[in-house]
Amino acid sequence: MPSASALCQARRRIGSAPLRALFDVLRAAAPGTPGVWWRGRLVCALDGTQMCVPNSPANLAVYRPGGTYRGVTAYPMLRLAALVCCGTRTLLDAVLATDRRSETSLTMDLLTAMRPGMIVLADRYFGYAPMITAVAATGADLLFRSETTPVCPC
Repeated sequence: MPSASALCQARRRIGSAPLRALFDVLRAAAPGTPGVWWRGRLVCALDGTQMCVPNSPANLAVYRPGGTYRGVTAYPMLRLAALVCCGTRTLLDAVLATDRRSETSLTMDLLTAMRPGMIVLADRYFGYAPMITAVAATGADLLFRSETTPVCPC
C-alpha cells in the first residue's frame, strides 16, 4: 500500500493535466443529456464567492485576513469566480485571487471558457454594460439578472 506522502508526491509529479483532461470530457456532455441543455444551448452559471484558506505564513504572504460585517476573520480570505455547467455541476473554469479583486474583475478571466452554444446565467452584479459586451463577444447567449431596465450595448 502506498503511503499518504507517496500519493501526495505522485500528484505533484503528474500535475494538473489529468484533471484538465477530465474537465474536458465532462464539458463535452452530449446534447441529449437531460438537464444540461436547453433549446440546444449548454446551460452554465457564473458566480463568485469568498472563502477562508489555512492560516499559514505562505497564505498570509498572499492573502490578508478577511473581513465581514461582523468583523475580521481569523483566517486569510481568497475570492473565487467560477463558470459551472448547471446540469452536471461540472466546473468549466475557475479563477482564484485575493479578496482585493472583485468577482466581476475575476470573471473577465473566465471569458476564454465561454463559447457559442452556451447560455450563461448570472446574478445582478454581472449585469453591467462592459461585462455584457465582453460575454456577448464570446458568442455565448446571456441571461443576467438586473435590478434596472437593461439596455443592450450592442
